[in-house]
Amino acid sequence: MNIVLHRVIEKESQLDHILSSRSVLYNLEPIGSGTPYVESLTSYISRLANAHNVSVSSLIKGLIAKTTDKVYLKNSLSEGIFGDTAKYINGNSRLSIEYVDVLELLTSRNDLNQLTMNSWTGIFSGNVVGDYRKWCPSCLNECKSNSKDIHEPLIWYISGIDKCEKHENMLKKACPSCNKKLPFIHSHFVVGYCQYCFTWLGDDLPRKITKPLPELESFIMENYKLLIEKSFSATSLPTKKSISLALSKVMNSLKISNTNFAKLIGVGDSTLSSWLHNRSIPSKDNLIRVARTLNCNIFDLIMSENMIEKISVDKQILSDLHKSYKRGDYVSKSETKFYIKNELTSDTPRSIAQLASKKGFSPQSARDQFPSLCKQLSARYAHYQRGIWHEKIREIEGNLKFELTREIPLSLAEFHEKYGYTPSTVRRYFPELCGEIVLRYKEYKQKLKLERIENVKKEIKNITLEIHDRGVYPNRKLVQKNLKQPAIFRNPIYRDYWRGIVLSLGYNL
Repeated sequence: MNIVLHRVIEKESQLDHILSSRSVLYNLEPIGSGTPYVESLTSYISRLANAHNVSVSSLIKGLIAKTTDKVYLKNSLSEGIFGDTAKYINGNSRLSIEYVDVLELLTSRNDLNQLTMNSWTGIFSGNVVGDYRKWCPSCLNECKSNSKDIHEPLIWYISGIDKCEKHENMLKKACPSCNKKLPFIHSHFVVGYCQYCFTWLGDDLPRKITKPLPELESFIMENYKLLIEKSFSATSLPTKKSISLALSKVMNSLKISNTNFAKLIGVGDSTLSSWLHNRSIPSKDNLIRVARTLNCNIFDLIMSENMIEKISVDKQILSDLHKSYKRGDYVSKSETKFYIKNELTSDTPRSIAQLASKKGFSPQSARDQFPSLCKQLSARYAHYQRGIWHEKIREIEGNLKFELTREIPLSLAEFHEKYGYTPSTVRRYFPELCGEIVLRYKEYKQKLKLERIENVKKEIKNITLEIHDRGVYPNRKLVQKNLKQPAIFRNPIYRDYWRGIVLSLGYNL
């Protein structure tokens, strides 16, 4: 039985003793139910915590951890340890199902599974949600301006979706103030805000008009929107066998061999064989490629009863596939020798394997027939590669030294992303320069943090004194309401500072 369906049966008998006719938590309605833009489960958790006037950490540690019967989850959540597990809460995983089970018990709802990708566990080999929050500042600002409940849609979090379809601008991946990437769960997580510096993630600035989504990005977006929407109404869910059954039907319909079908969808014969025999299922990128090649969407490919009518492949392409490859095409001995000798004079030589793949001869036959020439080519290729490597090392050193002279420093992670170097290579050859980059960035961020704290304290002080001067008691809610970023008052640093000012004015708390 499908694991997602099986949990419904299990849930009915769980923890009945703690439930009465009333739910333990508010029966909060998810935003966007039944649409492709339904909020994510972590967005829902944040709003649920806010509705009960507690932090996300208090909600999870104080209630969710105590309600779950899974020991591994109970122990980690009781200690407030979310770590790397946070990225699985909105996705398609066992952990996500556990969160859904507990929250549905506590809220007496039965639709929270649709705030995740759990319905599609059977067709995805890994988690389809990225590692950190992403958001569209324009969408957040529209919610705030129109006095709508602020939420973060599940579609934003899908790996591979990097643009807002509505505003055609890139989704943001780091706080504009502290520049940190934001995990899905955090003690002070509030939807629409940075959980570290409490900066509002929307903006009032007019967005620069960008080009519409490219065809591939648009195709990916439409596929995931459809899957999210269909999770509310699907009467059955796919299993691990669904993909192999669908691909077999397609091949039979097209009357195409395994080899030619593998070529059509751009994978190797062995990869296709493993899919057809249920040894593995396609990655999310491969699944998108298959659907795109067949001119249909993932949902119809896997779930539609009349799937064959929905797929289409150009007849000319199918005809060309049958003619394109003839096993045993012959490259003569003299031609092989010519190719190798010619490669020895090239400014950018290739390896024997690369040359053989390009020209269509067997690399092993070439080594047997022309051992001396092949050794020369291998030596020349190795020398060429060493030269490229040494040049790259000099380039890395130059870029590291350049970044150390800039007024605004980069983090080491930003350095790798900017220049495209692998972290292990940079650290291996230049540990001292890496240390300087890390220390300089740490000092810079600490300076910004202190400046930010002082600016917020100054704002709190000015607001408190202004209210006091009007003859009104500057209580917490009144001061918080007048802050530019009200959520910042969740930080105990600022609450303690406000208390100090109130006490200095002669009030009793």
